[in-house]
Amino acid sequence: LDFVSDDYTLITASGSLRAMPLYTVVALREDTYQNFPQLGQPILEEDGSFRGGKPQFQIPPERFSPSLDIQAIIIPKIAGDAEPSVAPVPPGRVMTQLIHSTITQIESRRDTALILQMAQRLSDLPIYEMRMSTDLRKNPAFLRSFIEKEF
Repeated sequence: LDFVSDDYTLITASGSLRAMPLYTVVALREDTYQNFPQLGQPILEEDGSFRGGKPQFQIPPERFSPSLDIQAIIIPKIAGDAEPSVAPVPPGRVMTQLIHSTITQIESRRDTALILQMAQRLSDLPIYEMRMSTDLRKNPAFLRSFIEKEF
């Protein structure tokens, strides 16, 4: 799978709908980090702490795609299920999550025009929720299979 971003992703404001990375840093819980030794040693914040208690890793920029076409929105949900699954969901529910996350990130710069523009740009996309397996190794293969079948 091509990887464009962790959870901070830029979306083009006009023209074709594309996603671009904002950062090349990934923060993982300690137990998740144990499953990905290829990430190497975490980077530390200046004060020696981890973001929200999570180790951070600088991923080489070449591991990210410079941009990708957006064909759908798939929102991951930590569900505690043994097997991953995916199902279509109503756009309003996902837009609420995206808008809340965006407002949280931009804090004092709560630009309602920006939020409206994002919602309009994404409104015609199919939207899914992926219930994540507790076995982290199952999720990427399941997601790859879903994407290849649907798109």
